[in-house]
Amino acid sequence: HLLVTNGVILMPPVLYSQIAAISHARPDDVAALWPACFSVANLLTALPAGLVMERLGVSRCVVVGTVGICAGTLVQPFLTSLWAFAAAQALLGMSHSLGGTISYIALCSMWFATHKATAIALTFSAFAVAGLIWPPLAAQLATHFGCRVALAVLA
Repeated sequence: HLLVTNGVILMPPVLYSQIAAISHARPDDVAALWPACFSVANLLTALPAGLVMERLGVSRCVVVGTVGICAGTLVQPFLTSLWAFAAAQALLGMSHSLGGTISYIALCSMWFATHKATAIALTFSAFAVAGLIWPPLAAQLATHFGCRVALAVLA
């Protein structure tokens, strides 16, 4: 889950030009809109997600967040409009608030009575590994097979 989430966040810029071609947009617009939609949605939903976790429990939020991350990732190979890509990124940002960083810190804090810092560090290491694995893999797939295949493999 963490590997896929960070792969979505760190989409390599090589895909931006291909997504721009698919969506009839400028590559600069894709490069600006793609990460901004994710980040703004994540920012706006982080505090409400924390409050929901307090009320409903972290495990339920992780399930909802994971479903949202899967949905936002699975639809991307089929999208044709820049605004549809932006909406998918916003869904991913909102879902990440529920099933990403906040929930994993909370789970580590609940599951580990001792060595919490180590558990959290290992969790975030998965994000770092994803940043090493997915961008070059997606770039190679996009170069050889096109951006839709790269997005489908990421999904």
